[in-house]
Amino acid sequence: MPDATNVFDYNRFMYVRGRVLNMNDPTGHLSQDEIAEFYGYEGENIDAVRQSMINDGWAEDVVNWLSNPDTMFGDVFTYFDSSGQYSGEAMLALFQASQSWTGAKTYRGGFYGLTGERRGQEVANAQVHSLDDDTPLATELEATYENQYHLLPKKTGSDYRNYYDTANYLDYGNMSTVGGGAGFAGTVYTAATCSTPLSCLIGVGLGTLSLALPQPTTYPVILNTTSPAGNGQSQWHITPPVGYYR
Repeated sequence: MPDATNVFDYNRFMYVRGRVLNMNDPTGHLSQDEIAEFYGYEGENIDAVRQSMINDGWAEDVVNWLSNPDTMFGDVFTYFDSSGQYSGEAMLALFQASQSWTGAKTYRGGFYGLTGERRGQEVANAQVHSLDDDTPLATELEATYENQYHLLPKKTGSDYRNYYDTANYLDYGNMSTVGGGAGFAGTVYTAATCSTPLSCLIGVGLGTLSLALPQPTTYPVILNTTSPAGNGQSQWHITPPVGYYR
């Protein structure tokens, strides 16, 4: 059960708590379509897709983690090399893959280094042989940068430009009343959701009246640096990020 305090979750036949127009299933594993959209892997079924990833050098531990229903963009993990030695911490993020003349961007899934030798750079999937997303440092970094992805560490080259710029992708088309992460293809892992950006949920708890203000779904995006001034810290949208392989 996703949330024992939510009466809708006791109805196991209700899909996404009745919000079928603007929500994906918040308990579903990474779907075959989503892997195809953000990672470029397609197959007859999800098992074939997973095997293709492993054949291309993805560690089985990593593939299993990506398929975990609790895994979201913005999650931080400690990763280890082939000998089991500590390498650093990285975040599951969306990397800019292309940009049209109108400024529209597409994204691909990847890992962004927060510590270690790959700090401020992309961590290749082949460098992650195993991971643990429950270490004290991973937990601390995830809390520090939650919905503050423009503050992620950056590496600057000899030309005084960052290797990447980090920013917040704000999806105002998918508002939630609880802070949280963004899952693949716009899935929101929250206890309640506002129906419109101007609406909010008023609840009574422990004898007090509380007001929960709506917040946009926020994704960590890693952008290509275009100038020494860099990119803006927030990107406003009314739709989820578009995958490069869609």
